[in-house]
Amino acid sequence: MDGDCVITIEGVCKAFGDERVLRDVNLCVQRGRVTTVLGKSGAGKSVLMKCVAGLVRPDAGKITVNGEVFGPGRSRIPPKLSYMFQNNALLDGMTAFENVALPLLERTRLRRKVVRRRVGELFGRLDLEGVDDKYPAQLSGGMLKRVALARALAMDPEIILFDEPTTGLDPLRKVSVFNMIDRYQRQFGFTAVLVSHDLPDSLFISDKVAVLDGGRIGFEGAPVDLEAAPPEIRATFLQSLEDLRNEVVGLPRAGEDGDGTSPRFELHFESAGDRRAGESGASPNLRAAQVIRAFRRAVPSGWRLVLAGPWAVAAVGAEGDTPEPAAVAEAIAADCRETAASRPVWTAAARLRTNRGTPPEVTVHLPFPEYSHEQAQD
Repeated sequence: MDGDCVITIEGVCKAFGDERVLRDVNLCVQRGRVTTVLGKSGAGKSVLMKCVAGLVRPDAGKITVNGEVFGPGRSRIPPKLSYMFQNNALLDGMTAFENVALPLLERTRLRRKVVRRRVGELFGRLDLEGVDDKYPAQLSGGMLKRVALARALAMDPEIILFDEPTTGLDPLRKVSVFNMIDRYQRQFGFTAVLVSHDLPDSLFISDKVAVLDGGRIGFEGAPVDLEAAPPEIRATFLQSLEDLRNEVVGLPRAGEDGDGTSPRFELHFESAGDRRAGESGASPNLRAAQVIRAFRRAVPSGWRLVLAGPWAVAAVGAEGDTPEPAAVAEAIAADCRETAASRPVWTAAARLRTNRGTPPEVTVHLPFPEYSHEQAQD
C-alpha cells in the first residue's frame, strides 16, 4: 500500500446472511485527494463506506484510518472523519443553524457563542448567509446539500465520506453537487471519498477511481486509465459512458461511418484536466455538450458527430472539401473561449486527429467556465 494512504482497507469482507457483499476488498485512499468508488447498484459501495465510518462492522480484514487500526471488533467511529448521507439526513424540526450546530453541541464542550461563531464562519465560506433560521423544507436542493456539507465540516474533519451524494437529482443538479464537492475540497483541504455510479461526471472531479465489482476492487487508478482496466471492467463502465449519448448529447456511437475512408476528425482529451492547475482553481467538469456544440460549428455543414470513446468525439463527413486541422482546432477553441468569456476557467489539452489534411494531429487547449455557484441554488 502507498505510504501516503490516509485510509487503508485490507482484506475486508462482509456478508448479510448468505449474501457475501464484500470479498477481500483492498484499497488505498490518498491524503488530500478525491477518491471515487464506482460500482453498479447493489455492488456494496455504501456497505464499504459504512465499514470505514464504523457504522457497519466488517466480518474480516482491517481498516486503518490516520494510522489507527480498526478491525471486526471496532466499537467507535474513527476520529476526524465525517459522513455525508445520501439524502442529507437533515432534521426537519431543526433550522439550518441547529442542524449544523448539533454535532458541536453534542460532542464538544464549546460555549454556545463559540459554536455560533464557528457555524457562522462555515455558512460564510459555503455561501449560506441568511439561512440560519430556515428549516430544510424552506431550502432549495443546492442549499440543502451545502447545509449537509456544513454539518459534515463542523467538527473540522480530515476525511469526509460522501455516500451517493447525487441520489435522486436531475442531471443539472448532479453537476452542481459534484462541482460543490470539488470546490470545497480544494478550499478546505479535506480528503474526500465518494461512492457513486454517476458517469461521467464523478470521474471529472476524481484524482483516483476504484471500481467495486463482484465484491472486490477490480480496478484502482486514475480516471483516464480506465481504458487499461480488465476487459470486464471496461465493458461494464466504459460502455456506460458511451450509453450516455442518448441522455446527454444524443450522439450515435463510432463505427457508423462505412468503411472508415470518409473524411474524419477525432478530438481526444489527453486527460480529464488537472484539477489543481491554473490560477483560478476552477472545477474541471468537462462540458460534453459544450464541446460537441463547438465541434459541430467547426466542421462543414452536414458532417455527423459520433462518440469515439469515453474521452473522444469524432466528426465524419463526405468526400469533398475538408478543412485543415489547424482551422478546425482554432474554431473549436474560439467557440469555447466565447462561452467561457469573463468567467473563471480551467483548460484541458486535447488532440485533434484527422485522416485528411496536414498535419494529421494538432494539440488544442480548450477553456471551460467554472460552474456558477449561483446556478446550484435553484
